[in-house]
Amino acid sequence: MVKVSIIITTYNRAQFIQRIYKQVVAQDYSNFELLIINDGSTDETSEILSSFDDIRLKIFDVPNGGVSNARNIGLSNASGEYIFFIDDDDIIPSDYISNFLKPNLKSYDLVIDSYSRTSDFKKYEKINFSPICLNGSQEIIGHLCNMMPENPYCFFVHAKRFKGDLIKKYQLRFNHNLTLGEDRVFIMDYIQVAGSAIIVNDAKYVIVNDLSSGYRLSDNKKPLGLLWKNFRLTYEYLKKYEKSTSLVIGEYIDNYITTRIYDYILIPYLMQSTKSSSDKIIYKEVIALWKKNVNPRNIRRADVKRFGLMLRYVGYRFAITVLSSKINLLNFIRRNRSI
Repeated sequence: MVKVSIIITTYNRAQFIQRIYKQVVAQDYSNFELLIINDGSTDETSEILSSFDDIRLKIFDVPNGGVSNARNIGLSNASGEYIFFIDDDDIIPSDYISNFLKPNLKSYDLVIDSYSRTSDFKKYEKINFSPICLNGSQEIIGHLCNMMPENPYCFFVHAKRFKGDLIKKYQLRFNHNLTLGEDRVFIMDYIQVAGSAIIVNDAKYVIVNDLSSGYRLSDNKKPLGLLWKNFRLTYEYLKKYEKSTSLVIGEYIDNYITTRIYDYILIPYLMQSTKSSSDKIIYKEVIALWKKNVNPRNIRRADVKRFGLMLRYVGYRFAITVLSSKINLLNFIRRNRSI
């Protein structure tokens, strides 16, 4: 039996860490090491972790440095032939690991599974992937980019099996400057050295849409400056990646940056009653980048595409006025529903 490494990072998730721990130690595949990196939690996480008792468990208590730093600590201490990443609030069945170790999957450098998601543990939505074998980094990246934006989690590290020797040989690590979207950059770096990949459609991994995670983009509480820093760094990486690999991923890049600017910069900014001087600077920067670099015809999401077309062909004042009116209308509808 080959040894595998399971890496879980956690930050102030005392209410969830015991659940995922129990699910890992209950795996029907037993030859694994579980590395839990406690990223400076200030709640009861440390006390809960100290109560766990399994010879395969390794706990690392480190100062808070973000998910990239925490995962890198896990990678530096992992000794398994295969590497798995699991989020502390998600769910896995008892055959999660063994399903990735089927004989027909052995030769692949990267195994990608589909997933399910839930927010209430009652209704589970399966996100289907079309099974396919892929050879060479260009084919792998091209296929994953074509799966976007309908399947955004295809660029997340969970529900995937990585080869430990490739990570070690090429000293692959998460970009410590990124605290959001770090998965995408790591996976693209990994694919550059991977010779083959296979996509399966078993959906063993369950993503729990919980908003309490300090790591997740969807908590809607992060300052615009932090968001824009991460989006801009990832965007710059993608542009350099496209140039260095000669891959035509401009459509993917345009969809990545526009959806994030639209959802997490523009809409929150326009909803602010008082706008800080730093946020005003960010607002001008995102509008300038969009106008200069994005081809609106590449954008797939209808509302973002409409905004992009108005921005390009009518002008930003008109585009912002229309978007502001849409936001005001939605807020009016919500207020009246709550009465």
